[in-house]
Amino acid sequence: MAKVVLRILAASRKQSLKGEKVVSNITKHLLERQVELEQEGINEGIAKFQREFSKAQQNGSLNNNAVGAALMFRFLPAFCTAVKTFVEQAQKENKQAQLDKVRLIRAVGINECAFIALRCIIASFGGKEVPKAIHLALEIGQSIAREKAIKELKQTPSEAFGTYNAYITKALKANNQRGASKVRTLNNIIGVLRDQKGLEVDLLDKELKVRLGVELIDIFHRATGLIEKVDVYCGSKGKIAIGFKPVKQFVTEIDNIKAHYELLSPVYFPMLIPPLPFHNNNRAGFITPALQVPLVKDHFNKPKRYLNNHNMPVVYEVLNVIQNTPWRINKEVFEVYNELISRGYAVPELDIVSADGLGIPPKPWGTLNNEEFKKYKEANPEVVKAWVAEANNAHNTNARNTGKRIMSKSIAVVAERFKDEERFYYCYNLDHRGRVYPIQSGNCPNPQGFDASKALR
Repeated sequence: MAKVVLRILAASRKQSLKGEKVVSNITKHLLERQVELEQEGINEGIAKFQREFSKAQQNGSLNNNAVGAALMFRFLPAFCTAVKTFVEQAQKENKQAQLDKVRLIRAVGINECAFIALRCIIASFGGKEVPKAIHLALEIGQSIAREKAIKELKQTPSEAFGTYNAYITKALKANNQRGASKVRTLNNIIGVLRDQKGLEVDLLDKELKVRLGVELIDIFHRATGLIEKVDVYCGSKGKIAIGFKPVKQFVTEIDNIKAHYELLSPVYFPMLIPPLPFHNNNRAGFITPALQVPLVKDHFNKPKRYLNNHNMPVVYEVLNVIQNTPWRINKEVFEVYNELISRGYAVPELDIVSADGLGIPPKPWGTLNNEEFKKYKEANPEVVKAWVAEANNAHNTNARNTGKRIMSKSIAVVAERFKDEERFYYCYNLDHRGRVYPIQSGNCPNPQGFDASKALR
């Protein structure tokens, strides 16, 4: 393996004036270690993706996973077309039962309804249990009803906002930042506007929501043929209910997409040898072909065709010089940094946050039931408002700091691993505006990271 890699390196470095000298300094042992390091990064990426996929299945949130997004992209156009056809046909037949569904679909939007329904279907079929038709249909109907309510509230005139669009958009954004459930967020917004502003929301009856959900499930079935009806046994008395499950083709589709995305999220470690150089719009950097990157970042990791017509020797030379610059961990700085991380100290100047999150302030009113709290709120509106603001600040700060703590710990782990290496290297490429960035960023010390990340090298 090392001999093959050495020949690849030698052939790839013909464009570099120092290529022969660089190759001669690469030992067989270093090559073998580099190949093992890259394979380890691929395996860690696969393991991480599988964990996230399994968690999404268990939580019924496959629609928020990369696999779910790919399924949405694959089947949404046909589903939208089928829903549009249903609406047009129902209007021609002019039957009251169908027109009720059509009015709701048009109030939200044909494409929006198809999107919401497909998300619910994918989330439901991601799990191992067969979903009952009535439960899935109700979930779809409720999701569409919530969307209708929020859409109408956004357009409601308001003295303070013009309309409530700005208020609702801000509330959704704030709750999304702290990871709150979207369903809970929408229900809270509706409740606040009803209680404080006196706005009434046109709530749909359960029967209509179920009928709409069943109709959309049937439309998806006819349009794609990817689900089928089955009998579901439930309860201790062995009652039978109708359920839906994905056909073999749908399961195969999920497995194929999953296998594809497993390879798209590798862990990029610094290289123990100089990266493969750029020349003539090739893919360069790592030894393993699957990890190599094009000159310009691309979602599909493919070289831009238009660059084949441009001769850019200076660009290639600059990138190769940057890539051939060796680095090593500053052990003294690392010892201090690692001590701060391990003890959970906060150092705002280095963007290092405390391991202890902000505590949620105690409620001034203690424990009250809904009626008692309503009376307290009417009598002490400023107290409640101040507590809500303080609690929201704590939630948002903790959500932001969680990501920072994970990043700091990841950087410390990688620095620990490479602290005894005599030298290591970073791969670089360009973004769409020509700015240069290291590929190994985020989870390891790098020249363009935050201050502590830079100081470690």
